[in-house]
Amino acid sequence: VGKTKVFLRQHAFEYLERYRSREIERNVIRIQAIARGYIHHREYRHALRALWRIQCMVRRMIGAKIVRGLREERAATRIQTVWRRYDARHAFLATVTITSWCQRIWRGRNGRLLYQSLDEERRSI
Repeated sequence: VGKTKVFLRQHAFEYLERYRSREIERNVIRIQAIARGYIHHREYRHALRALWRIQCMVRRMIGAKIVRGLREERAATRIQTVWRRYDARHAFLATVTITSWCQRIWRGRNGRLLYQSLDEERRSI
């Protein structure tokens, strides 16, 4: 009898064969589980990267919308400021013009009255 072949009884051979089949099945299941886990983990990482990209784009769009709103608000504020300044200056210049006109009329009247009184005084002498 050689060293490479082992002769067993039928009962012992069947027992070892069942044990070997169970171990092979267990190992195959373990390999399949590891392979499936690897595949699912790879798909999960891919989905996670895609989700990050989507979140980045959405955040960028929201940020751009906020910035656009702030710029529009700043532009509207600037327009309002310029308009209010124009309106206030227009009102101020109207007031200055009217005041100047009234002063001119008043001073002219007072000047004419003074001249008339001086002229009358000169004529009486």
